[in-house]
Amino acid sequence: MPICGCPDYLALIEHRASRLGIPPAPPHIPASLRALVRAQHGDGDGGIASSVFSGKSVLVLAGAEDALVPWAVSRAFVDALDVGPSGRKEVAVVRGVGHEFTDGMMEEVFRFFWEEALVGRSTSAAAVRRNAL
Repeated sequence: MPICGCPDYLALIEHRASRLGIPPAPPHIPASLRALVRAQHGDGDGGIASSVFSGKSVLVLAGAEDALVPWAVSRAFVDALDVGPSGRKEVAVVRGVGHEFTDGMMEEVFRFFWEEALVGRSTSAAAVRRNAL
């Protein structure tokens, strides 16, 4: 359950650099750092997402107004994340919320955990995408 997190580190640091007027290139973001991140986490193109998460249940929570980890930076990875036919992916981008974990988000975590771990889920709940709470 990623909460206010970003699965694409390179996209995040490039976004932050551009927001600060820093070129997303050496010496600020060295080629060696890019190579290390790509070797460990892929290119940010969903390649990891399409293999590692198959059959898993994933709940992604983000604040729509999060300036520290903007949803726009994570969206491509999360959209490409493939849980397969036996997995479940829910995404909640909460309007009016920044980089925080709200009571509403906590309720979503409890609900998701309840459905997945304690009572099981119905097939109609698979691959649900929720844009706002």
